Amino acid sequence: MNSSATDAGADAAQCSVELTAPASLTVGQGAPLRFGLSGATARSAVRVRSAPEGAWGSSDAPFESVLVRAPYTASGRVEVTIDVTCANGGRAERTATLDVRPLQWRSLATWTGLMDGPPGREYGSQWIDPSEPDRMLVYGGFVYVPQQFTPSFDWWEFSLTNNRWTPLTPMDTPPGLPGGRLALGPDAGQGLYFGGLMGMRATPQGTYRVHYAAGAAPRFETIDVMNSRRTGDYQPGLVFDAPRNRYVSFCGTNTATGNHCNVWLFDPSTGRWTASDDSVSESVPEGRAGMSFVHDAVEQRAVIFSGDTGGGFAEGVWQLDLTQTPPRWSAVPTSGVACPPRRNSGFALDPDARRMIVWGGTNDGRTSVAGLWFLSLDRGHERWDRVDVPNGPRIRSSSMVVYDAARKRFVMGFGNGPQPFTDLWALAL
Repeated sequence: MNSSATDAGADAAQCSVELTAPASLTVGQGAPLRFGLSGATARSAVRVRSAPEGAWGSSDAPFESVLVRAPYTASGRVEVTIDVTCANGGRAERTATLDVRPLQWRSLATWTGLMDGPPGREYGSQWIDPSEPDRMLVYGGFVYVPQQFTPSFDWWEFSLTNNRWTPLTPMDTPPGLPGGRLALGPDAGQGLYFGGLMGMRATPQGTYRVHYAAGAAPRFETIDVMNSRRTGDYQPGLVFDAPRNRYVSFCGTNTATGNHCNVWLFDPSTGRWTASDDSVSESVPEGRAGMSFVHDAVEQRAVIFSGDTGGGFAEGVWQLDLTQTPPRWSAVPTSGVACPPRRNSGFALDPDARRMIVWGGTNDGRTSVAGLWFLSLDRGHERWDRVDVPNGPRIRSSSMVVYDAARKRFVMGFGNGPQPFTDLWALAL
């Protein structure tokens, strides 16, 4: 790491700044590195620039550190300059040289028959349990045979070490309910499944504990919610709020209220749902389903983007503050070029780099929106970036995406475009 100081002139005030770099300066495109700032002079502002251009940063008072994000537009050697303004009017520059890895697509698997992998689908569940990092599971959704919107009840396991599918035989007949949500809970090999569609209209109240540990037959365990919630939701959001030991569902659509962004809290110790009081929020997002959402556990919030409002597509980003009881909605200002609104995108959280990916989706029900987008989740500095990564999969809607923490990559596939897709791709980060 190199450092230099500059003054406005011989009589300029001194700006004493020490820059402490992280242990490694090798980083993926768009990923963050935090640098420490110290020195005898108080600091009043910090700005980041780079050559090649594209890096950006954020720092808040008292400016004891700066978070630098590597550019999405450059790879290899990137010179980052951190401009510091001190409270006495002095200025200083400190530089660091980053080694930036490019994002890269890689095809993992393509199959055509049921002997090789699951049928193409949409609105299913795909996940990796942290306790079993080499195993990805897929359950349910709508398949396209004999026709689109045929409910599926099948379980599949994908080995992330040899890229092969294995069908799983459940202990009993699962409930189906495509378009419901699965959230992993505190116990390994278990999660909570809520909502989904029965037929093409009904949204019955369905809450299930899902068991899927390796070596055992997967099964759904019905939870008697004691009439605490009279309806389910289609394409809701669902997250596990660990500090408060509760599941939180939000938004979606159902036969009772239509599209909404109501918030419900599920207590796993009592098996009861409780409606949250939305009146505590100064504003509430427009009702929607099919939105992109992630659980930002660091900031203890759920973050949502766009979705189908029933008459159009919602714009902007909202957050649900889980530290509040009841949780509170608020709009999130973003910088960068805003991601165009849509529904049924592929989406997931990169918890290491604290960003959400949004890929594909539709804004007309016929075609898919091109482009790969990232929303950085640095609180108070949330920013959109469109990223062009060559040699990737065909754009689509209704894909499924999951973060593979052991390999620092997103795994995505399925969905539809001109035809249903039966493939899996990895985006190395």
